[in-house]
Order: sequence, then structure tokens, then C-alpha cells
Amino acid sequence: MRRLLLALALLPMMAILAPESGRAQGAFPPAVIGVVDMQGVLRQATAFQDINAQIDAIRKQYDTEAQTQQAELKQAEQDLLQQRSILSQEAFQQRRTEFQRQVQEFQRTIQLKRRQLEQGFQESTDQVRQVLIEVVAEVFKERGLSVVIDKGSYVIADTNLDISQEVLQRLNSRLTKVAVTLPDLSQVQQN
Repeated sequence: MRRLLLALALLPMMAILAPESGRAQGAFPPAVIGVVDMQGVLRQATAFQDINAQIDAIRKQYDTEAQTQQAELKQAEQDLLQQRSILSQEAFQQRRTEFQRQVQEFQRTIQLKRRQLEQGFQESTDQVRQVLIEVVAEVFKERGLSVVIDKGSYVIADTNLDISQEVLQRLNSRLTKVAVTLPDLSQVQQN
């Protein structure tokens, strides 16, 4: 439905760009259109795939650490429950409060590390997107295009207009890796 509305919105522009018999020759140069699948190129880009591999490796490391900490917390909980009968009510309550604080800190750290991964992924992906836009601009200029349209923004187009493969090849030759840099946990945004 959205694409149909977009196509209908573009019809007046197409009418303007179409040659008319009453219009003076050369009043408007003919439009040269290129189409690029920005999301598809991004997903297929070598640098993007490398970013995903780095993020997956870090996520696995975090999961392993979390499992270890979770096992330690379970053991601490069992120890606390076993000590309940030998501790005074006040001592047991203090240890239980400390245990609950440790559980909350563990959960907070897990959430921060998730956000840290998301931010690192986003910042790294933004670097790939920036180079992708530069490559599209180069192809735009070299081919003398009037406009480049994202594949998600039109209903139908001739496949000869698609510049996605050329853009992908150039992007891969220019950028094969992006080092994922994670922000310090203290700097992670609390969104």
C-alpha cells in the first residue's frame, strides 16, 4: 500500500519529466535514473558481515561470562538458604539483602552489555553506510545520473537501471573490515 501511494505521488513528477510535444526541445534534460538496493548491498557487504562476526564473538564471550556469574549466584543463593537455620534473623536478612543487591547488579550489567553491543554495532555499521553513500555518489557522478532511487522506494523499474552490484563491488574493494569498538560501560547510553 505504501509503495502504491509512493508511485501515485511520483506520477506528477514523471509527467513533468516526460517529453511533451508542446514543450520546447531541451527545456529539461532527460532524466537518467539509477536504482540501488541500499539494505541489500549493506547486508552483502564484506565489512558488514565482518562486523556481524565480531559482534557474535563478543556476544558469545558475554554469554559465557553471564553463565558463569549466574552459576555463582545460584551457588550463593543455595549457601544462603543453608545458613538460614544457623544465622540470626538479622544476619540472614543482611546477607539476603546483599545477595539481592548482587543479583540486581548482575542484571544491570547484562542490560548495559546488551546496549554496549548495540551501540558498537550501530557505530560500526554507520561507518559502512557512510562509505556506501560515498560509493553511490561516485557511481551517480560517473554515470551522469540525475537521480538514484532506493529499491525500497519504487514499485517497478527496469533491471538495467539497477546499480546495486557495481556499488557492492566497489564498496567491498574499498572497505573489507571495520573494527568494532565498544563504548566503555560507563559511557553506554541508557536508552
